[in-house]
Amino acid sequence: MTASERERRLIVRYRNGTPNHVEPDLDQRLAEIVSAIKAGSSPRDLAKRTTDGARQLLDSSSVWAQVVTELFSRFERHNNPGRDWVGPLVSVLDVLAADSGPSECWLQTRAAILDDMDVLSAWDQTGFARDSFPSNIQREGDQYFEMIDGERVQVIGTRTTTEIRWDFIRDAAYNQYSPLNGILRCVALRNICRDFREHPEHYPPSIQLAFSEDQNGSTAFLHYDWHIPWPYGMRTLSWRPNCNPGDREYLANDLVAAFADREQIPERDRIPASVPCDELTFNEKTKDYPTQLDLALETQMVFGEHAEVWFDFHNRPIRWINQTPYMLTTLVVPTKGKDDDDSAYRLALEFLSSLVFTHRVAVKVFTSARCGRRPLPFLQQPHKPVGLLVADTTTPIVSCASGSPKALGIALFAEATNSGSVYYSFLSYWKVLELAHTGDKKKLLNWINANLTRLPLLDPRFDYFRADRQRNRLRQRHRASPKCV
Repeated sequence: MTASERERRLIVRYRNGTPNHVEPDLDQRLAEIVSAIKAGSSPRDLAKRTTDGARQLLDSSSVWAQVVTELFSRFERHNNPGRDWVGPLVSVLDVLAADSGPSECWLQTRAAILDDMDVLSAWDQTGFARDSFPSNIQREGDQYFEMIDGERVQVIGTRTTTEIRWDFIRDAAYNQYSPLNGILRCVALRNICRDFREHPEHYPPSIQLAFSEDQNGSTAFLHYDWHIPWPYGMRTLSWRPNCNPGDREYLANDLVAAFADREQIPERDRIPASVPCDELTFNEKTKDYPTQLDLALETQMVFGEHAEVWFDFHNRPIRWINQTPYMLTTLVVPTKGKDDDDSAYRLALEFLSSLVFTHRVAVKVFTSARCGRRPLPFLQQPHKPVGLLVADTTTPIVSCASGSPKALGIALFAEATNSGSVYYSFLSYWKVLELAHTGDKKKLLNWINANLTRLPLLDPRFDYFRADRQRNRLRQRHRASPKCV
């Protein structure tokens, strides 16, 4: 196959299944197309049609004009009449038509796109950009607030305009039907043509860039694919040229990265990359433990003002990493290997039960995982932030021998505190009282009567709730009940 034959076979236009080869010269033809548009011509007028006696079909010399026409059609569909998007789009095409290599062409085109990003991505056509959406939404952690009539109100189901805009532009870069992605596809086609003429050896002889067209002459050239001949047909590939500016996915990724660089993110809006860690303390306390057990916890409790707190529980160091606006609390129990996992987990539960009993705050295990010894926990579970600061980290944690009645009572107390069921909480608290009074019901009832008035919602005058009164009422009701015959 000669060089000229190979050149004519890279880009193929399939019309009713019949291959028609296209000259790979978009970079050369684009200049005259842009000049004609600047002179007042419509892209549709530049895409000439021929007839086969029954249908109007695209002329073989107008393939690249049709590509530009498809691009303009995308902008027409995504913009309201009267919006000035033609000027910014022509400016980008003008840069694209310059006589330059693929890399230089992309850098200049990318800069032109970034200068008019809101127009070229159609962001300015959204309701968010047209002030039909509240613009005073503020974010704190994972929560959003809005000032309404001078009052700060939490809102759910929306985000700040900045977040919405960034996501919209990112999606527009990747969405194969968007105007912005259409520009990137034109850039890729232009650079493929240029790179192929300069480096034809980078393109396997079997590879083809295929344009599709139906029997009625409707085209979808911007949705091109890479094909190779296959038994009884063609096979589509996710092939990428050796030239990065000729790869539409690379262009989308690079544009999004350049957009983020240009826009910048305030430091307060950046999520920390990892959990802070004092490695010196970690290495000292865990030097005898080759592995560790991580537990992600759901709790409102926050110890002190530092990122982490160490406890000594049953002669083992336990690391408590306070929750952040983005991560759940993490408990790390150093372990001595796989055989120590079960005992370490029991120790963690005993520690949490003692913690709940001491501070009267619920602590629930969300999930757990075993891993090798590491300063950065294996578990970093995202969450929505709510914190209850425990400023005093010196209060001793209640502790007792494992398996003792006192340990069981503390565990039941933790179950009652953590439970979301009133009935289960009541049952667990009742079991705690039974353990505390060693099964003596009389002592238990006397304790209830003596402490009932300590409840914040009951007045001492409400003796209706006293255990002895209730017991007497039940007896009277039983005596008054008619007998069944």
